[in-house]
Amino acid sequence: RLNYLSSVTESKDFLFTPDSTSAKVKNYKLAKVSGEHEFPDAQVNDARIKWVPANDLMTVQNTGTDSISMFNNHAKLNGALAVTPTGLKGRGQFTFENAEVNSQTYNFKTDAFTSDTSDFKLLTDDRKKEALRVHVFRASIDFATRQGHFVATGKGALMEFPFIHYQCVVNEFDWLMDKKQL
Repeated sequence: RLNYLSSVTESKDFLFTPDSTSAKVKNYKLAKVSGEHEFPDAQVNDARIKWVPANDLMTVQNTGTDSISMFNNHAKLNGALAVTPTGLKGRGQFTFENAEVNSQTYNFKTDAFTSDTSDFKLLTDDRKKEALRVHVFRASIDFATRQGHFVATGKGALMEFPFIHYQCVVNEFDWLMDKKQL
């Protein structure tokens, strides 16, 4: 068992080297932390971790079919997390409700996340077709207020509605999750 900040890593195969510790994880849990430096909860059963004490950094990469569950099991990340005393960052495909976000730079808070560049998809209620698709947008999703805010990284960007074969250019838009409105 390895404890780091608010995380607990369980493995039968820790590899200790002079500069780091790595392991194939059977159980990883990050407890939610509020305050100056925030973390949402996160857990995964099939992952690889690497802890570098000199950099005060632990990376967690899911492996196999087990995604990293976050935000009280309401969201899943297929990718990696970087846990530091100053916050939680990540990259990969993040899915929640009927939405998918792909980004190389997530910044996670206790009930929200942001990304400076992301691709976003909203799926139909049965999750079989894309209802909305945008590329290269700054994203801000707040699970407490149930709202998303998206801003194009340039002077407007293409917004596609593949389900109804419609396209337009927008600078920014809001998503009201519960009302299913843009």
